[in-house]
Amino acid sequence: MTSVPATHLEYVVSELAVLDPVASAKNGQKTALITRGGKQAIWFIPGLVQPLWQPSAFSNSLNGESSGRLSLCLKGTEDFLKEAQLIDNWAIDYAANDSERFFGKKLSADQIKDRYNGIYKASDKYDPFVKVKLASDKGAPTYWTPEKTQRGAPEDFTNSQLMCQIRLVGFWFMQTSWGLTAQLSSALVAEENQVSCPF
Repeated sequence: MTSVPATHLEYVVSELAVLDPVASAKNGQKTALITRGGKQAIWFIPGLVQPLWQPSAFSNSLNGESSGRLSLCLKGTEDFLKEAQLIDNWAIDYAANDSERFFGKKLSADQIKDRYNGIYKASDKYDPFVKVKLASDKGAPTYWTPEKTQRGAPEDFTNSQLMCQIRLVGFWFMQTSWGLTAQLSSALVAEENQVSCPF
């Protein structure tokens, strides 16, 4: 019997495992799915988050072409940002401990970290935020009202606050770079005029 972690922060990365990389038949890019106990790995993020901008084109291709997916940039509480950093640190440590399986050769922890594209984003030019994928067809998120009634996506994400469930999809590998894909799975939508801003 598995013991329950003492804190939510510990639970975020507990029991996560990564399957062997598989090459896509479409473009050859390799991906490795993340699971928790053999099922999808869902990150229940703490508190409400604020989208910084409308969802925008998401691209991780070398030629800069759009992948047909959108990215959503979220600002939230300190706990939210700490958990995102914890996920990124877990990904780097996990890959470093099994680098030959993921990269085909032995790499140092510093080499793996230098190549990593994480979900936590920060610089001297802007406040930290978390970047997640927003699918528009297969895997599209479900949206809910505060009364737990299903609804459509917000027309203006920047005028809404969200309580989110995010799926930790897996690792992606492309030549000399790699990263973690996190995808919005579902969100309870609270418009700004319905709640006070927690930040």
